[in-house]
Amino acid sequence: MDFTSTFFVDGIARFSYGWINPNRAAAVIGTVLPFLWSGSWFYHHCKKLDKIIIVFWALECILLVLLVATFSRGAIVAVLTGALWHAYLISRFNSPNFGHRILSALNEIWPRVLLIGCVLFASNVWRRFFEIIATGDASVSNRITVWSGALRMIFEKPLRGWGIGQSGYEYMNWFQDPLTDEGYKTMINSFLTIAVECGIGGLIVIIFILCTTIFLCLKPTNGSPVKFVHLSACAVSVYIFACCSFFSTLIRVPTVVWILILVCMVSLILAVSSLSAFEILKITSKSLIVSVVSGMFLFVLGWIYQGLDENITAKYNKNGIVLFQWNEVAGLRLCILTDSKVLGQPPGKPIRHALEEAEIKLSGLEVLPPGVGIPVDRPDVVYLLGTRIEEFARRPFLVDREIYFVCPNKEPSRNWDISPTAIFLPQIDDYGVNHSWKLWANERNCKVVVIPFSRPFLGYRFQELLNVLM
Repeated sequence: MDFTSTFFVDGIARFSYGWINPNRAAAVIGTVLPFLWSGSWFYHHCKKLDKIIIVFWALECILLVLLVATFSRGAIVAVLTGALWHAYLISRFNSPNFGHRILSALNEIWPRVLLIGCVLFASNVWRRFFEIIATGDASVSNRITVWSGALRMIFEKPLRGWGIGQSGYEYMNWFQDPLTDEGYKTMINSFLTIAVECGIGGLIVIIFILCTTIFLCLKPTNGSPVKFVHLSACAVSVYIFACCSFFSTLIRVPTVVWILILVCMVSLILAVSSLSAFEILKITSKSLIVSVVSGMFLFVLGWIYQGLDENITAKYNKNGIVLFQWNEVAGLRLCILTDSKVLGQPPGKPIRHALEEAEIKLSGLEVLPPGVGIPVDRPDVVYLLGTRIEEFARRPFLVDREIYFVCPNKEPSRNWDISPTAIFLPQIDDYGVNHSWKLWANERNCKVVVIPFSRPFLGYRFQELLNVLM
């Protein structure tokens, strides 16, 4: 197993320990550490077994060094703040005074801070924190860009979402800068990924579970030190998971998810036994309020970011059709039926790129992603791309439209009654269908235009195609 990864900082490899990226490895380490902290405190203050404490400290030191070796800034900050909060929670067991709790927490945490600080400076990882302020960091700016796109996606489909596993693909398709080549599978944030893929309802459920777990762990445990240290560790473990989830899509990591499920189940079993029904209802009500407010907050942010879009704005209607709107409206109305075989993946991106490059004024453009059916009230000018030609060639309401077949990749059928305005065939016949289409067009007195490119929506080529049409 290769412990390093393809991620580097100043030529130094970031360790991922077999996971896809170092941030996920750091999150796994972070969610385990609170249980070592609780075990160390328990055997020191309750059992007085110093030999076992040495084992806990040795394991903790190893994990802290491994954590720093991932160069994961979010996880390191989450562990440091989590360690402080854990020390404060533990101090509640025998320190009723707030000021004494703070002093006890600081006394508990300083060795960990010192160790992490020494490793940070010895390995030059501290420079990665400094880059955020001094030079700007692409990983931070890229996240902000993706997150702003995720907010607009949440606003567009707040209830149903965009589909499980589709967040990165749909972001690149309709919301990413067309000139950007960065590829994304998720929103690089667990909460935003859930909200984009499953809707705000899915986000509310996840936040409700996390908040309920933490609130249950914070309730008194009737003086039981074993239950007390376990609940403290569970609360901090969930907190570290939540913090790391802001900077990585941990919801896609089975190891972290199973740790989280186990932590939630242990918290539920330990806490519910000592709580009344009224206390449980109070905790769940508080969690529900926090989760609903969080979901609505993201929706409002999406509405704000939606209003900040520039000239071209992508919106979805109830049929799943992308509507492109311009601030300056004039001229042509178009409807494009996309085909990923013609345009590549994702198909919407080259269209948006071409629209930004083309010097034309449109009153509106509707784009139908693959798999979306065309309603009857579409614009008069319709482009059918590739396999979408076969899909809609039998539709009778298309007969009176101004229709253009562009780059077909299957042979025509003689049973089609439709007569397109023109057929655009690529000069390079990659699919071996040009001859069949020319014969089919001659039988219907249909104009055939040979274009010197196979993908008509890449940059200036879209403008050339429009010049031929207009």
